[in-house]
Amino acid sequence: MRAGNLDRRITVQTKTLTANSYGERVASWADTFTTWANVFEIAGKEKFEASQLVDKADIRFRIRYRTGVNEEQRIVYDSNYYDIYSVTELGRQDGLEIFATKIPLT
Repeated sequence: MRAGNLDRRITVQTKTLTANSYGERVASWADTFTTWANVFEIAGKEKFEASQLVDKADIRFRIRYRTGVNEEQRIVYDSNYYDIYSVTELGRQDGLEIFATKIPLT
């Protein structure tokens, strides 16, 4: 994996569940690591859903190989959040190819 292609900064976050003062389980996200990535938009579209304009974007991120990246995490890139739905090893631990979908802002 060529370093020159990894020209964008992304942060991978992991969800943790904690109990609030009422005993309810509340999800919070914590930064796991920040790294350089190659970012490629696969598809994007806008549509009306529930009387709101919603944009959907599928993105491919490529990063250097790292253990512990999985589909239960999310990526922060360019002030947007992306749910990871696939993680594939490239070569023999050369890198990771991560496919993710943009999370609509609420």
